[in-house]
Amino acid sequence: MKIKKLFRTNIFRNGITSSKKEILSGEYGYLTLQNHLLNKKNLECGRILIRRELKKKSKLFVRPRFVIPITKKALGIRMGKGKGPIADNICFLKMDNILYEVKNLLLPRALKILKKLSYKFSKPLALVHKSGIRYYVK
Repeated sequence: MKIKKLFRTNIFRNGITSSKKEILSGEYGYLTLQNHLLNKKNLECGRILIRRELKKKSKLFVRPRFVIPITKKALGIRMGKGKGPIADNICFLKMDNILYEVKNLLLPRALKILKKLSYKFSKPLALVHKSGIRYYVK
């Protein structure tokens, strides 16, 4: 089966995304406040940070799915000869898409995690409760 390779211009123009905007299985959710591209390294870095803070006391759900393949040719290759192999998979996140969901967590610890996550990601993040109340980083 052949995988269709997308061009970068189509990603930015159409904004392909796979995340939902409501909390499904947790109490708190960390969401984005701007559109941006997310790769696996960024998401894994945030996941490790959250797991260190939770210490097996709470349950963590990771929401984004990486459905967009990005191709890249090696350095020193001449023009032509088709597209290069798939180098990475990314996800285009729109505004108010949820990155992580957390279950069995108190609000002060959730806010502490939000502050640390905001340093890791270059775009602003917010914490949202299941009831719809939002918390922002100062």
